[in-house]
Amino acid sequence: MHGQSWPIHDAVHGVIDFDDPTLFARRDLLQLLLESPQLQRLRRLQQLPFGDHAFLSSTHNRFSHAVGTAHVALRLMQRLHRMGFFTPVTMAGLREAVPSLADGDDATLIRRLAEHVVFAGLLQDIGELPHKPSVGLFLYPHATIATRVAADLEVSTHGMSDKELFTLNGIIDVFQVHEPLRTGLDIGVLAYLIAGQPTPDIHVTDALLAVRQIVDGVVDADRLDYVHRDSHHSIDSGLSSAAHVIESLITYDRDGPIFNSTGPVANFLMLRAVLRSQVYSAPAVRFRVTLLAVVMSELLRRQPDWMTKYFDARYGTLSGEAFSRLDDTSLFAGLRQLRADREAEVLDRHVARAADELLGGGTPYEYHWLDRPTSAESPAQLVLRPDIFVDAYWDYETHRLYRPASVRVSGAPYAAPLETVPLERTAGHVSEFLQMMWDSPPVQNNVLFFVPPQRTAWFRATVARGAAERRGLYQAAITRDAEVRLSVVDDTRAEETHSGPSIFVSFCWEDIDSMRAMLRLLYERRRRYYAFVEDYHGLGGNTKKNGSRYAAQADAALILLSPAYAERATDPKGNIYPELIALGRKVPPERIVPVSLDAKADYREELDRFPWALIGHEEVPFLGAPIRNATTSQIARALDSALQVIDRSWKDSTDATRSMR
Repeated sequence: MHGQSWPIHDAVHGVIDFDDPTLFARRDLLQLLLESPQLQRLRRLQQLPFGDHAFLSSTHNRFSHAVGTAHVALRLMQRLHRMGFFTPVTMAGLREAVPSLADGDDATLIRRLAEHVVFAGLLQDIGELPHKPSVGLFLYPHATIATRVAADLEVSTHGMSDKELFTLNGIIDVFQVHEPLRTGLDIGVLAYLIAGQPTPDIHVTDALLAVRQIVDGVVDADRLDYVHRDSHHSIDSGLSSAAHVIESLITYDRDGPIFNSTGPVANFLMLRAVLRSQVYSAPAVRFRVTLLAVVMSELLRRQPDWMTKYFDARYGTLSGEAFSRLDDTSLFAGLRQLRADREAEVLDRHVARAADELLGGGTPYEYHWLDRPTSAESPAQLVLRPDIFVDAYWDYETHRLYRPASVRVSGAPYAAPLETVPLERTAGHVSEFLQMMWDSPPVQNNVLFFVPPQRTAWFRATVARGAAERRGLYQAAITRDAEVRLSVVDDTRAEETHSGPSIFVSFCWEDIDSMRAMLRLLYERRRRYYAFVEDYHGLGGNTKKNGSRYAAQADAALILLSPAYAERATDPKGNIYPELIALGRKVPPERIVPVSLDAKADYREELDRFPWALIGHEEVPFLGAPIRNATTSQIARALDSALQVIDRSWKDSTDATRSMR
């Protein structure tokens, strides 16, 4: 947008000019940010990765979305201003919350706050990875990024997402280069609006929480832009418009938005759900998401050093500089170079086929859905050929589109209505749909198969043969998908460069993200470890037996303890219980170290019922600081403490064995 004249003409919102002397007077800073490398990089990121394979016009980029989000943020602030949001009580709350913006009269404070909201909307996507649906599991911030963000902004990075860390790191970079940004904006306010972590100068009040809903809420500027932008470039349903939603808004409070009518916001939420089912889940899109995930998973699990060579991502970690260079173009350039290099000949046939289809394509793959079998037959033993791909929607399973009562409706025409009603109780026939959006994941227990022409007859015949074959297909698919989903090296016992006792990592699949983080750190430390990965750690008739067999091979164990794990551990018929029995029989109690993912207060009853005696403990042992949503450095400290306990016991045992000889 170098030399861009105003106004901007946008296909979704029409004229965008950011011309409002009352609420926005820093178009100079806007122009500076639009021309920055951090924003220009967004031109090289597709907003809908692979979307054009299902909808030809879905070629829009994240740059247009960033500009659109900033525009919608200003529109929302204008709406609040017109609706009398900035009452004396609200202004007092804002002055207390952001004193750095409150050195003038009320009008100045409102304008400066609105400018920060607009810039937060503009910048909130600069931390996006290219093709995030595929690579988001495999690339993440280096620990130095969290350290820098925490030090420079004086904020806690605990619980920040990878995207938020990359985003705040990018904002720090652009502020360091441009002095007008440092004098014209408060970087701490921007960071709070984007990531929700206050700096020491910010005091969180109800008024500030309400304003932050514009940047990060159930109906915020980001969603109001991307839902309508993605719809415009794909299904073009006409079901909703950002303008209609904004004009029905009464106010925000700390709990979310309040609207004066049901229709516009209900249509918006329905459109979001339609996009997820019709566009984001389109088989042509998911096929390529799966192909790229297969390749990236193989690199990280089997050839982690290649991640450094081709993507400058050591063990999947990206420095700030490496992140800034990574976009759609460089990602696929790395993949093409990988495929061209002779060393890529060692790739698994399944992975090589995925890379070839992704980079060249041309094979007319068919897609077939398979429901989770409900019959009790033993599964037939089936092996999927390397040219068959599966997608169990691993990145969708916990996603919810609407939380009950997160949107409210009032008949009052002005701000601060006395009585509100949850949207789902006022939406008529839409109410059931909204409740379903919370109760059910978008894809539940189904697997999508991608089958090439030469395998179609075999696949159809196998499905038609009977329940045992269908169950075998389903189990084979889940196993393959689980391997992709794991995205880390799950067994290093045979690695010559890894040392120490053989550590079994016991976990349940609800805690897969924490397990990934732990295994990545174990790999970086060149430790010998392994984890049992089979059928989502709970499906299939042999899982219990295999889990017990794996656990019995351990010299030591790390237990990733959580409410879900503790609950499963009390069920003798479940899969965790046999693992604990096997560990208790083979491994000394001092080398079975529980690491708590959550605060003990969150699941004290489950901990009291946990069968500690199976692993030689008479009571709940010391569990350390909870690591769920912790930074990499915090998880590393917890892991290193656990390893010290294991290593001390292992050394004592080894010394005792030597002395007996």
